[in-house]
Amino acid sequence: MAEDLGEMDRSATGYLDPSEFEPTVDAFFAEPHRSVRGWEPAIHAQSRVQRAVRRIAAQTPELGIAFIAHGGVGALLLASLRREPISRALDQPAMGSSFTFDPQDWTALSSWEHIN
Repeated sequence: MAEDLGEMDRSATGYLDPSEFEPTVDAFFAEPHRSVRGWEPAIHAQSRVQRAVRRIAAQTPELGIAFIAHGGVGALLLASLRREPISRALDQPAMGSSFTFDPQDWTALSSWEHIN
């Protein structure tokens, strides 16, 4: 695994109970340029992941790639691929979801779909 493909840095808070976690995630997406509760700002995480995926795709243009990550990181990548603002509306709808994209054209080919 490439370190720059990791989840957004949430080490400032550690584990949060769902009653605290969900509002914090909402704020993370709503204010992408700000560090919410010490978390890595969404815009920084998006840039980091985008650079890593582009780098890997450039190193292996003849191969398909599978990008497996937490839903929040996937949402940041999807926003970039769709050229849309960072938004929680792009977060995965449920655990075990995926989308397809063309890393050469940097385009989303689908929305989130549940893996059966």
